Amino acid sequence: MNANVRRAEIVRTMMGRRKSTMCELAEEFGVTDRTIRSDVTLLMTEYPFETMRGSGGGIMLPDSYRPNKHLLSERQKQAIKEAIPNVCPVFAVVLREILEAFG
Repeated sequence: MNANVRRAEIVRTMMGRRKSTMCELAEEFGVTDRTIRSDVTLLMTEYPFETMRGSGGGIMLPDSYRPNKHLLSERQKQAIKEAIPNVCPVFAVVLREILEAFG
């Protein structure tokens, strides 16, 4: 995985997770803590990541930052809601995640 792909994945991961540690991300992406720190430093120029040192610290993305929220129209949200009872449970979970992320 190249650096640009990894950084995009860090952003995607943090959009869902909202909080993590540098060590967790390093292990997840198979790189060193230092690499993740460099990635996060660069990403902080474009995204409102916050970092905190020490116990309970790590990297955080404020709950208020939801750039994809409200991308679905009311018609699209209604169609997804009506489809949920008619699909298999795995797809229902995915459709609910889409509503949460983009509705």
